[in-house]
Amino acid sequence: MTSSQGNAPKRPVPQGDPVQATKQAIAARLRHIRRNHPDGPFSLEDLARHVSVSKRTLAEVESGRSNLTIETLAKIAAGLGIERPAYFLDEQVFHAVNSEFAALKQLAESRVGSVAMRSTDAATIPPELAQLLADIVTAGQKAQASLEGSASSAADRVQGQ
Repeated sequence: MTSSQGNAPKRPVPQGDPVQATKQAIAARLRHIRRNHPDGPFSLEDLARHVSVSKRTLAEVESGRSNLTIETLAKIAAGLGIERPAYFLDEQVFHAVNSEFAALKQLAESRVGSVAMRSTDAATIPPELAQLLADIVTAGQKAQASLEGSASSAADRVQGQ
């Protein structure tokens, strides 16, 4: 054999390779949260500062090329306010956290200053509750728009007199 380790051709990833599939899932989820986080969207540089992980590491993770350590994964999750690092690995946790963040983003966009919730299990907001909160905010926005429309109609009628 004339091939040395330094110039050996890269072997293609076998179909169904669980390690590569996991790297791709983590990459997709990191891109998603970076673009859709309630405090974002974040550029790679902004996210690097926010979570105290190098931009290069984040870029490698997003490309699916990084052998990410548990420590780095936990650091990224914590820096983004995700209490469950399984967000990057488990589809159900991914969707639950995204529902929570969507509800928080909607509340913030509606200028809700704070929300207090008490629970015996503070580990997660059930998706049903997150959806209920989102529905309440939407209903409030519609009511506000309706009231503003009524007020402007009344003002127009008064000015026309």
